[in-house]
Amino acid sequence: IDTTMARNYRLKNWNYKGRGIYMITMNIEGRVPVLGALQGGIGDAWVEYSPVGKMVSEQIEQAFGLYPQIQICAKQPMPDHLHFVVWVKEEIPIVLGEIIRKMKIGCTQAWREMGGRMNVTCTNATSLFEPGFHDRVLLHAGQLKSLINYVHDNPRRAVIKRANPDLFKLRQKVQVAGFECTTLGNQFLK
Repeated sequence: IDTTMARNYRLKNWNYKGRGIYMITMNIEGRVPVLGALQGGIGDAWVEYSPVGKMVSEQIEQAFGLYPQIQICAKQPMPDHLHFVVWVKEEIPIVLGEIIRKMKIGCTQAWREMGGRMNVTCTNATSLFEPGFHDRVLLHAGQLKSLINYVHDNPRRAVIKRANPDLFKLRQKVQVAGFECTTLGNQFLK
């Protein structure tokens, strides 16, 4: 995976200082699972946070707590990435991406104070997170509840994916009814 290119895909012509609801996803540099470990099974999956995971969760609260115009609706650190949903209830003084950038800097500084090394393969990492982040702007009624459920259900889906990796494999150039397709999952299920 090339982690050198920032993943900043923003909605064109959107006011990221104005009102809006956003789902934010950020990956740990190198997708190293430093935030915690998946626990439980399909029916009761959860993430047991590491000290780094606890620190990141606290940093999110602190960063967004500086802006009373913003409410955190959901957050879910996973072992190697995190999701959170925020609601900007009224205009904020800086763009949302700047708040996230400052939060990432705070997390990285705290991570360094905790030892700042993930593992042997990532000793040159200068940041806890990969560059950029992914945002999804909620534009339709009903999306907030769906995305909050998605965020909270992330550990269960990760356990399912680990238990059934073939169900999540992307297969290129599969012949289906005379057409060449890309498929996801078990192509032999009917």
